[in-house]
Amino acid sequence: MIYKKKHKKWVLIIAIILCLIVNIYEYGQKAYEGKNELELKLAAYTAERLYLDIKYPDDNASNIEYIVGDYGRDFFERWELITEVYPEIPYPREAIEQENWEVVDSFYTRTYRMIQSIDRQLDEDFSPIEADYMSSPLYTYLTRGWLNEEYREEIGITDEDVDKYR
Repeated sequence: MIYKKKHKKWVLIIAIILCLIVNIYEYGQKAYEGKNELELKLAAYTAERLYLDIKYPDDNASNIEYIVGDYGRDFFERWELITEVYPEIPYPREAIEQENWEVVDSFYTRTYRMIQSIDRQLDEDFSPIEADYMSSPLYTYLTRGWLNEEYREEIGITDEDVDKYR
């Protein structure tokens, strides 16, 4: 009888340990899946902001491929042109060539803030109605390729540069 009690205790201890191991494993799997899902969403967000196409060969975030399509190339060309006109705006040429999109995205965040500041300065040169109508001309040019004629001369971007993206 004593032997059976000891035996039952060991079986119970082993069962508890197995349950703990299974729970820890499941928790780790859920954490990995959550991290992977977050990385997939972040990759989609980066691709959207930088006008990149994205390829998901499987559900693993580390296997994502970014593809620079026509619109992405145009976006990067306009960004480079803007930095020629406004040298204080950073352009991550090296990161783009190396396809380091996380670095490019962080540059874009800084660029976006600087463009907002320049857009506010440009708005001061126009009446409130005109400025409201033409809101964010540099940002619109960067993201859409369109620039109001009033701003073209002010900014130093030619009609040819704008018409190229129509």
